[in-house]
Amino acid sequence: QRLLDELHAVRTSAGTHLAAGWTKSCELVAAGFLRDAISRVVLLTDGLPSVGIRDPERLLRIADEQLARGVSTTAMGIGEGFDDQLLSDVARRGGGGFYFLATPEAIPAAFGAELAGVFAIAATGVSLGIIPEPETTSLEVLHRLVTHTMSDKIVVNVGDVAHDAPRQVLIKMGCAAPARPGRLLAKLMVRHQGEQKGQIESHIDRLTLPATRAKTHIAAIVVERLRIATAVAIDEAWARRASGRGQEARTALADVRSAVLGAKERRLAGK
Repeated sequence: QRLLDELHAVRTSAGTHLAAGWTKSCELVAAGFLRDAISRVVLLTDGLPSVGIRDPERLLRIADEQLARGVSTTAMGIGEGFDDQLLSDVARRGGGGFYFLATPEAIPAAFGAELAGVFAIAATGVSLGIIPEPETTSLEVLHRLVTHTMSDKIVVNVGDVAHDAPRQVLIKMGCAAPARPGRLLAKLMVRHQGEQKGQIESHIDRLTLPATRAKTHIAAIVVERLRIATAVAIDEAWARRASGRGQEARTALADVRSAVLGAKERRLAGK
């Protein structure tokens, strides 16, 4: 009866304390231990905090801190008014997925897709260290992945990798001397969590200039660049639409649509 009385005494009000609910969930997940388990929190919100921490950079640091302790975050933005930029960055830095849900009816399917992805994970905490050779003068990661620049390399946080779902990381490189086939451009160090808690496994590979530039190889790069451009355009369109700049949003989408059609006409983007 006391519990019922307490429940009846609860009063609701408007407000979103995003940080409190999120960090509490992460604490509860981290408090348990199950061997070989994936620790993930799903943040379902409009991403518009009105109580507590509201600064985007402080919220993103929460994503960094929780991922460092082994708890990843998937962000699901619901409704057309959610903060798309904040939630996509939370997902990116939190090592999880990002979903846009137009209506509450879309929630079950999104959770189903998220669970299917978690059950298919083959490697967790995957990172790619790219160590350029002396003649490689510039290096840029084109995918929107969290990267850290160090004195001798760039480290890319790839996140979790699923079975039979290869992850691509597109890199743009510049060389001081004319490139020749077979030339070593960089060394690659791939690291991921081992089977034992705290164990890190790694292996080193070599990135060389291919002897031939087949059309299929060029097409694969073009398609991946178009995917990146499309994702950026959609994110920017949402942000502009939310701020009342609908025409700019439509223009951004039209530009990337034109680029996709142009690649298809040149038979570089398949279907």
